[in-house]
Amino acid sequence: MAIIISVAVQKGGVGKTTTVVNTAHALAKYEDQHVLVVDMDPQHNSSMVLGKVTPYEQPRSVINLFEDKTMNFSACAVPSKYKNVDLIASHIDLFGLGESLGPSNPKGIVALKSKLDSGALEKYDFILIDCPPNLGGPFLNNALVISDHYIIPVESESYFALKGMQQFQESVSVIKETINPNLELLGVLITMFDPRTNASKAMVDAIRNYFGHSKVFNTIIHRNTAINKANMLRQAVCHLDTRTPGCQNYRTFAAELLEWTKRIHK
Repeated sequence: MAIIISVAVQKGGVGKTTTVVNTAHALAKYEDQHVLVVDMDPQHNSSMVLGKVTPYEQPRSVINLFEDKTMNFSACAVPSKYKNVDLIASHIDLFGLGESLGPSNPKGIVALKSKLDSGALEKYDFILIDCPPNLGGPFLNNALVISDHYIIPVESESYFALKGMQQFQESVSVIKETINPNLELLGVLITMFDPRTNASKAMVDAIRNYFGHSKVFNTIIHRNTAINKANMLRQAVCHLDTRTPGCQNYRTFAAELLEWTKRIHK
């Protein structure tokens, strides 16, 4: 049975999409897991990295899940460029769709719940959802409604990284209290760490103190040029070069993620 995890935070530029793409690839390549990535972000960066074709050329996308009553997760999933990783691609038209699914339309919050079919739940070990950074937006809410857990990536280089985190957690709590009582924070992933700076080291301590040590993954994603290069080339970092620290970070994180979820879902 698939474990559904939203990778979500209210702040952009913290490595959210990078985490989704590289964790999916590492889980599939090194941990023998079958993974479905659902790109709920209208900017469609996950789709650009994982897709065999551009988002505009995909035969099906997240748009179909929302607008076609006959479509479900299994029908919309297509193979990615990596073995054992499938993709439900995003599309720029999500920007317009988001307006019709706004807070004035309560049904829009649960639009995806009926589309999560048993076939997808049985086929995949993990369903990772790349969420847009708009707090309270319909796509983030839809993702949280169907998720077992959420992961929060937090940048270690900025003291603004924790700003608004309480508001984000309160927004998640509304979903948990009203629609999805099983939703839980799986953990916080520290990203963009630079061991050469005191600011990064101080932020790691601040993040652990804020969330509690037991809720922060031991793995830390270091700032690494190979990750940036892989993003530019639209590749997973371990596909680009397995020797880089960026690849080793995400391999370690995938193993830790698998360990944490096995402990919870015994």
